[in-house]
Amino acid sequence: MADTVLLVAADAAVAQRVGDYFARSGYEVRRAASGDQGVKAFERDRPDVVVVDLDLPDTSGVTVLERVRALGGTVILLAGSGDNETAVRALIGSNGSSERRHVPIALAEVEREHIERTLRAHGGNRTRASQELGISRATLINKIKAYRLDL
Repeated sequence: MADTVLLVAADAAVAQRVGDYFARSGYEVRRAASGDQGVKAFERDRPDVVVVDLDLPDTSGVTVLERVRALGGTVILLAGSGDNETAVRALIGSNGSSERRHVPIALAEVEREHIERTLRAHGGNRTRASQELGISRATLINKIKAYRLDL
């Protein structure tokens, strides 16, 4: 069974874009259009991670973060969705401080980004990139296809 992401976003465009990203990455995506619905969905479904848009109409994203974390959940906040520049910013401490904390990233995402950077550094040369990565050229080609890298 795939890891589950609960996406809490009122903006349909944000929900579609972010949800599609996680679905392409192999996650099962569940959605909630408000903070209250998101907390209820978390209690009911217990997803692996909750992605919360800060720009919610009914309650602040920080309030949702605090409620879900109090229930033992892991939360990622989305900031800047109002101008369609959605970005994962940082987890905020449960006391509401803006202290930056470690933001967990899936190993597959780290691998995808590393492969992409290595390929770009070698001008797309798969042989040299595979040598630097310590994998066979065939494995690199399979990973390029799996991660849908377009270089």
